[in-house]
Amino acid sequence: PPQMAPTPPAPPSLPSPPSPPSPPMQPLIASVVKVSGGSYQEEVSWSLACDGLADPITGGAPYEAMHAVPLGTCTLEMIDSYGDGWQGNKWSAPGWTDEIFTLEDGDSGRATFVVAYAPPPYPPQMAPTPPAPPSLPSPPSPPSPPMQPLIASVVKVSGGSYQEEVSWSLACDGLADPITGGAPYEAMHAVPLGTCTLEMIDSYGDGWQGNKWSAPGWTDEIFTLEDGDSGRATFVVAYAPPPYPPQMAPT
Repeated sequence: PPQMAPTPPAPPSLPSPPSPPSPPMQPLIASVVKVSGGSYQEEVSWSLACDGLADPITGGAPYEAMHAVPLGTCTLEMIDSYGDGWQGNKWSAPGWTDEIFTLEDGDSGRATFVVAYAPPPYPPQMAPTPPAPPSLPSPPSPPSPPMQPLIASVVKVSGGSYQEEVSWSLACDGLADPITGGAPYEAMHAVPLGTCTLEMIDSYGDGWQGNKWSAPGWTDEIFTLEDGDSGRATFVVAYAPPPYPPQMAPT
């Protein structure tokens, strides 16, 4: 009888290539949005949609509140319920755009601007003093450096016990007053680029008992006080450029 050829052994399965690392979180740029300066404010409303923002920001007049958006394009829709424009009311968002918007006439209008990263300015160059005669006018003052962007984060403290014993203070370069809190805590704040120092306190003196401090967008680190009544941590808030699309592993 014919001999059956033996079944060749299956080749060993190769391990799947590792998944590419997640791209770094794009920073959120903070601004205090303000609408003011005119009359008939009850007729004014507006909506702001931005790239990467899940829901639009909406408001009326008067208005003043801090918001944070990713880098990208924003579109501002301006509405006047009476149909005769905003009657002198103006919309501004320093740190996102240097432009000031208004609805000159009609019941609606649209404006677009780009929220872009502005690197810290170089020290302004002083114009050289021209030689006499004294009758010559003084040289113009150098322009003011552009405003350095504020980076936003939702600061959170949670996850442990004896939270009434927990307190902390965060001081950052360029921030006039420290940010302070306890546990539990969750709130959005914005700071300039630079170094921040976190002071952690436990009133009983046995550490934070599992409570952890985090601020995604400022730092990927998570801080806690392992033991004792106080501790300190330092981190740098730096600009992270928008990530490139993740590279797919070859098949």
